[in-house]
Amino acid sequence: MWTCRKGLCAFLFMIGLSFFIGALQVSSEESGTPLTIEPIYPENQDVNVKGYFRLNVEPNQTQTINVRMTNNLEDKQKVIIEKANGFTNPVGGMLYRETIDSNDSILLDDGIKLVNFISVDSELTMDGKETVEIPIDITVPDVDSGTILGAVRIITEGKADEKSVEVEEGTANFVLQTETAHSVAIQLDLPNPVEPSFSMGTAGFTLKGPSAYIEMKNDTQMIQENISGAYQVEDGDGNQLFNGEIPTFNMAPKTQINYPFQWNYETLEDGDYRLLVTLDVNGNEVDAEERFSIANDDVEEYVERNQPVVPQGQVENGIPSWVWIIAGAIVLAGVMFWLGRRRK
Repeated sequence: MWTCRKGLCAFLFMIGLSFFIGALQVSSEESGTPLTIEPIYPENQDVNVKGYFRLNVEPNQTQTINVRMTNNLEDKQKVIIEKANGFTNPVGGMLYRETIDSNDSILLDDGIKLVNFISVDSELTMDGKETVEIPIDITVPDVDSGTILGAVRIITEGKADEKSVEVEEGTANFVLQTETAHSVAIQLDLPNPVEPSFSMGTAGFTLKGPSAYIEMKNDTQMIQENISGAYQVEDGDGNQLFNGEIPTFNMAPKTQINYPFQWNYETLEDGDYRLLVTLDVNGNEVDAEERFSIANDDVEEYVERNQPVVPQGQVENGIPSWVWIIAGAIVLAGVMFWLGRRRK
């Protein structure tokens, strides 16, 4: 009986710990952001845009823009500032990083990497409740058409909060570390418009997800807006396995992504497949029908990754070892009781 209570206590402890961590997370969210960030709009800002810089510029133009930051905390804060290029998130939308080490999101033209054309201090320390203005120097590339996209990323790191909790086998330690990152986008609109150039390429399969995917390319120096559509995946015999909708998203200028489709079929087998995608790209229909294969090695790796882990003290059929101990003790007690009655 004592063993049962011990197991129950451990179970209740884990529930309590999960609520405790959840409460900490909620408290952190409710405390507000440590930094207030506000773009200071110059005269060449698009008057219809708020929240980021959208500037009408000329080739080779130089300009300084400013971001106002306020430390909302009583304590000092170290602020990291990173320059960033404009990528497309593989699942759609804008993504701001200096580099991305993945073929899932590619910037096609080095000539429009905005990190090469802006200058800003990489870090500063702000006193409690201090407000500062950060200058960002821009030199517009020597091009006269299209759009160039980038950003500055402003990062603050909260204090590490170490917690210790006593458990049956000792002390469990964990550290809560918060980091806040905010991207202030910088969009440079040059005088002349460009013609759209959107296409889809080859399809494939990745264990991330796992997912099927198809290449999508915005091969012009403009933000391609209003991309949406539908897809379906078929086996080699033309039988539909699953389908779905593609919600509306935009692509950054001169970027390519591998757009993923979550594998929503009940089994994953090696073989040949077909992916059909129909897109509405800002009012124009674009279709693709691409074949791809899943290798046996991919299936084996997926199965290996998803093998159920047997916790310590539990046998493979899912019955904890303490259940067998209790059952054995009950059987032994019954036998001893029966022998005692028999002797009497």
